[in-house]
Amino acid sequence: VSCNEESEKRELLRLKSQEKTEAVFKIINDNWAFQQPQPSSQVASLLLDWKEWRDFTTAIKQKPKSTIGAFRKQSKLLADLSMKMNYNMPKMYDNAQFKSRISVLTTQLQSLDLYLNLQDIPTDKVLVIIKDVNVGVSSLQNQMEQMLIKASIPKEEGESEMIKLLDTTRAIKTNSIQ
Repeated sequence: VSCNEESEKRELLRLKSQEKTEAVFKIINDNWAFQQPQPSSQVASLLLDWKEWRDFTTAIKQKPKSTIGAFRKQSKLLADLSMKMNYNMPKMYDNAQFKSRISVLTTQLQSLDLYLNLQDIPTDKVLVIIKDVNVGVSSLQNQMEQMLIKASIPKEEGESEMIKLLDTTRAIKTNSIQ
């Protein structure tokens, strides 16, 4: 009798666990939607040569369909691809403001990966992170647009000489230590 009660309890726990997993899958599946604004034609032409960005945008558009494991793999892939975006970026975007936005996006995707790999997935936190990733991607694309706009503004006469004079790094001596 004791063994039968134990096996019934195990079966009941297994069914509850399976129902919970299915509920979590349904919530994540319904809310897994990453939006990516369409870049302007000038920004799109700059992004053509940036393979890491193309890989990231292709991956973020794909939605896993089968299991929680598929969402785990996709979140890991997105986190890895966002880290790779720091390499081989277009020269125009190789600055601190842009890299910091990539770092924020990478952190958000790593958090998503972390939460999806927990035993009990906190769906409320996963949903918040998905929204934050959407904001991060939009922020990254807005920064691309702003940098292009700033680069297209012509410099006034003498402005480049003034910028050189204000640069404090030029006053540092670069003697080699022997």
